[in-house]
Amino acid sequence: MGKQTGRTLGWAGGGRDLALLTLLCVPLYFLAPTSHGLTNWQEGIRALAASEMAAAGDWLTPTVDGAPYLAKPPLIYLCQLSVHDLIPRATFDLVLRLVVAIFGTLGVLATYLGARTLLGEPLTGERPEAARARARVGARWAALFLATGVLHVRSSRIGELDVLLVAPTLLALAMFLVAWDRETRPFRERIVPIGLATLGAVFATLTKGPPALLVIGLATVGAVFLRAAVRAHLERSVRTNVLVLASVFGVVALVLTLGGVSDIRHLIAAAAFAGFAFGGVLLLARLATPRATMDAFRTLSRTHPVAILALPLAALWGWYSLVDARTPEEALATGTAAKEAADNLVLLHLDAPHDNLEALLFAVGVGSPLALIGAWALVRERLALTRGLWIVVAWVGLSLVAFSVLGRGTPRYLTPVWPGIAILAGHWLSMHLRHLRLEARQSQPTFGARATIGGIVLALAVFQTWWYASGRQAHAPQRTCREFVREVLAHPDVPEGAPFASIDFWEPASALYAGQSVMPIADQSWFVDYPHEEWSLEGFAVQVLRLGTPWVVLVPERAMNQNETIERTDPAERLRAVGLELEQLEIEARFACDRKDNYVRAFLVTASEIRLPTSDGTDAPDP
Repeated sequence: MGKQTGRTLGWAGGGRDLALLTLLCVPLYFLAPTSHGLTNWQEGIRALAASEMAAAGDWLTPTVDGAPYLAKPPLIYLCQLSVHDLIPRATFDLVLRLVVAIFGTLGVLATYLGARTLLGEPLTGERPEAARARARVGARWAALFLATGVLHVRSSRIGELDVLLVAPTLLALAMFLVAWDRETRPFRERIVPIGLATLGAVFATLTKGPPALLVIGLATVGAVFLRAAVRAHLERSVRTNVLVLASVFGVVALVLTLGGVSDIRHLIAAAAFAGFAFGGVLLLARLATPRATMDAFRTLSRTHPVAILALPLAALWGWYSLVDARTPEEALATGTAAKEAADNLVLLHLDAPHDNLEALLFAVGVGSPLALIGAWALVRERLALTRGLWIVVAWVGLSLVAFSVLGRGTPRYLTPVWPGIAILAGHWLSMHLRHLRLEARQSQPTFGARATIGGIVLALAVFQTWWYASGRQAHAPQRTCREFVREVLAHPDVPEGAPFASIDFWEPASALYAGQSVMPIADQSWFVDYPHEEWSLEGFAVQVLRLGTPWVVLVPERAMNQNETIERTDPAERLRAVGLELEQLEIEARFACDRKDNYVRAFLVTASEIRLPTSDGTDAPDP
């Protein structure tokens, strides 16, 4: 990247650090990737959609059971198809696990490189060579914290697409900072970092859509405005009025949410919403001063965040348009995008602040508590931050606020935020270790702190490597349906090519391992997490009778309906009630469809006569 005004980006020792981090990530993320089958609904649906795309030779439209599945943009599927082209014999559970392992590793390496950029500007009174050393130490710790962080390891081992966001998010933020550093230089010196920032934003948006772009926008544009707001001078004559207005907004937010409070978690959430409203008004009041507004917009005009944020949305719209062009009469893509946004955009959800805070406390392992200490240290320093640190503060702080106010509190949505928390922890630790050295005028006193934290990091790495390579299969084999479905397929009583169905639940991994559709059966009042229309119980019975072939039906031991007013009858008895004949298959493998102890049974289902409800409420045999 070269030298920049006010920033020293020497990369001494970077190659060795990257090599050591890679050596850590290889066993942690790649060892025995399919020792345990697909367990998570998210990873099941990603692998299933990619397998159907490969079978159809279609690299544009993801499908599930032959129908378009457009809940997420296509990059996770394109990555799987690319790996599958390189390893044609690989099964798609292996393909998906390799993709997330690769991007988990890239995220760790990007955290190291990004941290050296974000932390590289000398602090007040700091010499350039000291800034380089501090940035390297902070980057190394940040990458180690992320590499062994509980939620990052999980995302790199379980096929959730969010881990693909880490590296492009860091690319976008680091390159935005380079452009910000060069804001007074000619445009030709800013075009390359702006272009690379846009590339990172495009990749992130085509992976997750607007939520991914929101994180990048909050970290970049938010950093510029936060810095301008904190540096602005608020006239004494208006301070009282601003405080009164902020208090009013805080009370309004508290009143709006108190009605849904049912426990201490919700009470804490309501208080958090009130605090967000109070702080937001204070910041907006500071931004309203002419100098702050002019400074912010001057910076933004030179760093081109409009292009960085608008071009990814244009790319996403382009993909939706291409998919819609295939089925213009249904407008599938745009309709699905609107539904996805409506499902995930939940204003003032009382579980969100608590769930996000809980995830924050362990997301990056030992780095999580250190990040909290680091945040407090920054506040004590009265926010005398470099531009890179402003980006980190906006990245972490504004994202947590946004996903707490607008989301459901799903931790995986914060996956691209975890590197920011790790960098905050790494920065504080590098400062703390330097402080210890200066106090003692020698390096020995820092050994105990480094050894303790390093030992915890190593222990986390060893334990999680064991857990995902063998421990999970040994201690929780019921979490995956792989062995169960394979045993069903090999059962001597199951005819070759017998169709599959499941009642009251649908597990996408079961369709992948069965090599065919597993049609879900659901009554009207029962929820089944299936992306298309389910079959009714009566409709399934008619289908079995008309086809005249045995079906394999996966049946949970207990009813899974979420409507407490409906009697929880055994699903197998409900199948028999419409006249279907059930023969239970003896299967040794166990599979719990709700991650607890509701185990699934396999039945061979036939029909010689079925009973369907008539208009007067009685049952009548199907003619």
